[in-house]
Amino acid sequence: MPLTKRFYLVVSLLAVATLWPWLAGATPAMPFEAGQDPAQSDDPILLQRLGVLYLQENQPREAIRALEQASALMPENGETHMWLGFAYFLNQQFDEAEESYVRALLHNPDQTDAHNLLGLLHAEQGNSQKALNEFQIALADPAYPPVSRMRVHYNIGKLYFEMDEPDLALTSLQQAVELARNPADPTYGLVYLMLGKVLRQLGRNEEAVVALERVLEGSDQNAEAHLELGLAYRDQSDFFKAREHLSQVVQLAPGSPFSERARAALAQIPG
Repeated sequence: MPLTKRFYLVVSLLAVATLWPWLAGATPAMPFEAGQDPAQSDDPILLQRLGVLYLQENQPREAIRALEQASALMPENGETHMWLGFAYFLNQQFDEAEESYVRALLHNPDQTDAHNLLGLLHAEQGNSQKALNEFQIALADPAYPPVSRMRVHYNIGKLYFEMDEPDLALTSLQQAVELARNPADPTYGLVYLMLGKVLRQLGRNEEAVVALERVLEGSDQNAEAHLELGLAYRDQSDFFKAREHLSQVVQLAPGSPFSERARAALAQIPG
């Protein structure tokens, strides 16, 4: 089963709020005055802040511009190299991303977030074992915050799912669930969605339904969760609920691959 680039990009974007806590709330003011050209700045801290703000806005090219300037001004700052690697990653410049992550760890070997992001890079490139090695290094840090550990466990679970190793995926996702305390955290829904998919793959549909309902508690507009829930109900022969959720997919995501799968499943439901 091929790895999905979109998934890993989503998880990486979520990492922005985790690695730079003040980004999780309201967007702060831009660190430059109106009309000021960032290229003229010689303040590496302000340039780094600007680069991270561009990352939050999913503008990797602008982020690269600011972070390259920042790294030139303070070449031994591991955090700047890490953010620059992340910007390269989002811009699909994978060689440059890896080089920046390695440089970040060279200057700051204790920068655990860089190991997680390097793992995401390897996963994106299909280097599963290298990805797992980096994720395990991140988890080996006893000081790594619980919310960050949750995301690493999720990354591992997703990777094992893509490797068609559902039992190993389940173990990692159960560890992620133990740390998923905040329904407002975007990763919360992703954890339960992936858990539901894995449980369905293992034929444990009743448990899958419980997990997938948790996703919809946070967002009832999640087309993929409705799809997986509809398929789980179908596999339990609860055709009324299956039809209800599959029809929701068609309404929420018309013309999407989710909708195509939902229509195909609806066509096979008796009655």
